[in-house]
Amino acid sequence: MSQEWRIPQWFKTFEPLALSRLKIYSDDLTKWTKKINLISPSTVLEADRIHFADAILGGEFFLKEFPEGAEVWDLGSGNGIPGLVISILRPDLNFFCLDSDERKIGFIKQLGLKLELKNLKTICDRLENLPAERISFSMARGFAPLKRMLSVNAAKFSSNAVIYHFKGQEFQNELDETPEKTSEVWKTTVLGEYKLPLEGGRRAILKSIKVCRH
Repeated sequence: MSQEWRIPQWFKTFEPLALSRLKIYSDDLTKWTKKINLISPSTVLEADRIHFADAILGGEFFLKEFPEGAEVWDLGSGNGIPGLVISILRPDLNFFCLDSDERKIGFIKQLGLKLELKNLKTICDRLENLPAERISFSMARGFAPLKRMLSVNAAKFSSNAVIYHFKGQEFQNELDETPEKTSEVWKTTVLGEYKLPLEGGRRAILKSIKVCRH
């Protein structure tokens, strides 16, 4: 079986340059994952749907909320999804892909250079090592369960900072399991729900706003 690439069919309004960059990204992701396990082998054939379409459809809920020139952090970026995908679509924003795995950061960095993404930077480090109040806008996909994500490192986020979380169909369970004390620091809501192409399962973008200094 050959790998699918249906992004041009599903997103017909994308500019040719963006489509070309996304395809190169997909090809490199497949090649590199054989060496450093960037995505699960079971998702390789449908990476366009499971990974790329997910980043694009989820991002549609919050990209309009970023002011032009904003710094947006992709926490635990790993394979670069969603940060690198969205940096291709929004060249007016500045993206920081943060991950502690040197190999994965190396993949993102070389791809950013290859695609000439001047709005993309990589940082090989852990979130807890960043300066206090460094982050105002951020997103996370598969970085950590909501409970753990919001229970630590709040000091790294500025006042009124926002985190957009990509979540699967069990997102309500994660909301229910979040400790009540977390609401003293973060207010979390469901920003929007969506479905991947050809799939009925729900996915959601959760939005957490920091409501006090911590």
